[in-house]
Amino acid sequence: MCIRRWIKWSQPLPADPTTITVSKDQAGRYFVSCLCECDATLLPVTDKKVGIDVGIKDLFVTSDGFKSGNPRHTAEYAAKLAKYQRRLAKKKLGSKNRLKAKRKVARIHAKM
Repeated sequence: MCIRRWIKWSQPLPADPTTITVSKDQAGRYFVSCLCECDATLLPVTDKKVGIDVGIKDLFVTSDGFKSGNPRHTAEYAAKLAKYQRRLAKKKLGSKNRLKAKRKVARIHAKM
């Protein structure tokens, strides 16, 4: 049975998948993990070395002088997350409304 025609692949696989695992997280997103058997190829050896510093102002800075700005996605959703977590805490255990509130909190966590 050919699974390739049922799934829209984002990139070509090196070989036919031997195992495909489909999982769903709390936010309602699906993930597909494929296991393929292929031969490993060695990369060429280079003498170039780069140091990386992880920080707060910039996400990372390399020894070459490249600076990556910090997008601060967590600050954007912090107030929203706090609001929905307060709502979740007030819901009765085992209720449908608690399940819906739990999914909203999970979606905000996924965006962060």
